[in-house]
Amino acid sequence: MVRLGEFDTEQDPDCERDLLTGKENCAPPPQDLGIERIIVHPRYEAGSNNRFDDIGLVRLDRDAQFNGKFN
Repeated sequence: MVRLGEFDTEQDPDCERDLLTGKENCAPPPQDLGIERIIVHPRYEAGSNNRFDDIGLVRLDRDAQFNGKFN
């Protein structure tokens, strides 16, 4: 499982107060999605100090919902 959109695990809902306006700004709820496939870079070596190939792809089991918020 992967969780998208989680910023502060200590708060539910995840909100912060704008210091200038006093308005509370809350993030949408996080999305929990299953994993269909993980593709590791073919030259990745676990435990190696090589940091050039430490990348991979995760295919989710369904589409994530874009919420349109950038804060």
